[in-house]
Amino acid sequence: MIAEDDNKMWSMRNSNLDLYNDDLYEKMIQIFQRIGDVLEISVKHIVQEIYALVYLQYKGYVDYERIKKQNFGEVINNIITKGILQPLLVTAPSSMKLSDWRNIAYHHTYSIDNDGVIKCTYGRENKNEIVLSMQELENYLHKIIRSANALYIGRCIFLFDYIDNMPQNSVLEIVNFRQNLCCEQFKIGLLSQEFKLGNVVLSEEKIEIDIHDLSTDEELESRIIHCTQLLFNTWYTWKRDEVLINYIAKNGEKICCVSVEGNICKEIFEGKKEKAYLAEKFRLKKL
Repeated sequence: MIAEDDNKMWSMRNSNLDLYNDDLYEKMIQIFQRIGDVLEISVKHIVQEIYALVYLQYKGYVDYERIKKQNFGEVINNIITKGILQPLLVTAPSSMKLSDWRNIAYHHTYSIDNDGVIKCTYGRENKNEIVLSMQELENYLHKIIRSANALYIGRCIFLFDYIDNMPQNSVLEIVNFRQNLCCEQFKIGLLSQEFKLGNVVLSEEKIEIDIHDLSTDEELESRIIHCTQLLFNTWYTWKRDEVLINYIAKNGEKICCVSVEGNICKEIFEGKKEKAYLAEKFRLKKL
């Protein structure tokens, strides 16, 4: 089972998501592949853990292995019937559960016609249908990834809150995540903020990346400011002496390059400086 999950993870890492693809059919395939992989690999086990905690609270005991065998949709239903996490587990305005999107993606119950209209069917006994434009499908992708990130962050907070209650009689070694996993986490984090990672140019001294804006709502200036805040995350992922981010607007135009020295980020990481220090030290150059 571990080997199977590892294979899925590497498949997700190697899959490309091109939201600028002019081939609408290929673009639809890529979006649903990403939706399915994010939900199956990153979200499903967290939702199972949440239900185990809910069950433990109400029953006083839990059989986690039994929960893992339950249908993904059933687990989500069991959680939201307790009145919790519905905004994360159910997508608005369609009221579709994350498990519905996972099933559509993995069972390939979607199609697109010559006018670019996408139709999806879901449900076991009572079949439901949703009709979407490509823009609406992209919006749902962003919502699903935001939910995935919120659940992941919540899990981390829970672990930190209860770390003192965990067994202390075992020696824990520091684990360094593989670089590829760190990069994938960085890419998913960008998508949750409506950015897409483009070209990555890496040398021993410098990391330079292209970030494509996917947002249709925010002003250009605020998105550029948002990019400067990503300099630290970029340094943390690759840890180079110089960090550069080329910001590319929704229309594909290169707008500017924001950059910072790696040692600035390092000082923040080591607690020697506050994060506000980055705002004083970054550079901006129009392209």
